Amino acid sequence: MTRLEELEKILKDVYRQYENNCSECPKQKECEEYLHIYKD
Repeated sequence: MTRLEELEKILKDVYRQYENNCSECPKQKECEEYLHIYKD
């Protein structure tokens, strides 16, 4: 499993809870990493 796939799995689990308020999400770091990898 690639790091991108790992992050997708992690973020999918918390997305529904925090989609309207990212600032409260405990996975902000992972989200930023995902966006950085995805852009490349």
